[in-house]
Amino acid sequence: MLFITFDENDGFFDHVPPPAPPSPDPDAPGGFAGASTVATDGEYHRLKAPGADGDDLALRGRPYGLGPRVPMYVLSPWSRGGWVNSEVADHTSIIRFMERRFGVMEPNISAWRRAVCGDLLTAFDFKTPNATLAPLPETAPARERARAIVGQTVPETPVAPPHPVQEAGTRPARRLRYALEVSDHIDPAAGIIRLDFTAGPGQGAVFHVYDRLRLDVIPRRYTVEGGRTLSGDWHLTGPEGAYDLWVRGPNGFHRAFIGTRSGALGISWAVEGDALRVTVAPGAGATVQPGAYTDHHRAWTPGAEGGVMRWPLRPTQGWYDLVLTSGPVQRRLAGRVDGDWPVSSDPAVGRPA
Repeated sequence: MLFITFDENDGFFDHVPPPAPPSPDPDAPGGFAGASTVATDGEYHRLKAPGADGDDLALRGRPYGLGPRVPMYVLSPWSRGGWVNSEVADHTSIIRFMERRFGVMEPNISAWRRAVCGDLLTAFDFKTPNATLAPLPETAPARERARAIVGQTVPETPVAPPHPVQEAGTRPARRLRYALEVSDHIDPAAGIIRLDFTAGPGQGAVFHVYDRLRLDVIPRRYTVEGGRTLSGDWHLTGPEGAYDLWVRGPNGFHRAFIGTRSGALGISWAVEGDALRVTVAPGAGATVQPGAYTDHHRAWTPGAEGGVMRWPLRPTQGWYDLVLTSGPVQRRLAGRVDGDWPVSSDPAVGRPA
């Protein structure tokens, strides 16, 4: 096996916030913006390392976490075929892969990092390896062109650079060990909305929560180990107790919670076999609109009696994006569920931003 990793490039063009422990916040309960079910020892900048330069005191106490995403190539007889593996990983994941292979533990990997980052086993198929060699392109013409270059070119920056566009199309993807969900509960009397973050059996995750009505506030981060649940409260202090919370997680996981203190959604959802089931209570006056994957997922407006609708996951390789609306209350559900169907990278990628 050959692992090829790359240095980061300052996070330009990356739209995914890197996982990290909660940031210190003296105004938050417990002194942190968020929480963690696992110990975060060793993940905060406490002391100046021997021989280190530029140890700014203003950085003391800040979390390390992961850096911007970078590519990694995995080359082996058990990973041929251009597969995409979107499980969160970092440099310790390669060390943990060697732990699994040779049975030698590395004591310096923190408990937080072990909970959030995988061990790269999901990048491989040891049961049914792809033994067919892919055709390789002829390299001699490119080699000769490179040899003919004299000196080093200095490209000029375009005066009006175009917006980068994501290449369309899909690649086969590996099944992951995520089973994530976020649910909400509103207490009008207390003026609080509570979010419950759940990571099912398998891989843990970091949930990033952005209060879109207070973008000056530090985003909260909740680290939840596999098989655990963690809760957080937000005070409904906006006009009419308004709230607008966006939750981000790994592999395209997204939940949005929008509404007011007095608004009631009357909608529930759950993964049921090979479908996402949405239940609308009688009199809710709700609608469900697909945010993507409209070739397979359609809109639904139930009658006054409510009802149940199932959106199939198999035709979209497990990807879903639904917007649930009832008056001023809205929920958005997006992400991917892995089942016994073939999995691909997100088929909606490549659309105009």
